Amino acid sequence: GASASLSQGRVQFGTALAVASMELPDALRRCNIGEHQADMLMDSVKAFGAGMHLTLATPNIMPSTNQITDNLAQTIKDWKTLNWYDFGFDLGLLLQELVLALFPKKYAIGSTGGLK
Repeated sequence: GASASLSQGRVQFGTALAVASMELPDALRRCNIGEHQADMLMDSVKAFGAGMHLTLATPNIMPSTNQITDNLAQTIKDWKTLNWYDFGFDLGLLLQELVLALFPKKYAIGSTGGLK
């Protein structure tokens, strides 16, 4: 059913993410990603292993658990349908939400919409 499909999608996505993470340091160097940006990216990737149980105290800024779950489902759907542009956009949004939810004292959204 839908639950099995979502679980299978998560496994496929996790496998692809693990492979991509092995190539990440070289890609970051080629793209001139700074140390602070690399740390934010690694925090967001680590957040995938931290589970999805969140306690959110700050309204209007922090994403809800449902919002994160919905965005994860959309990202998996983009991956499965080979919709790479939307996958990249949705993955970026998902990682941003995870960083905000799991590291609320460390990161915030800046005036340009990016993490700071």
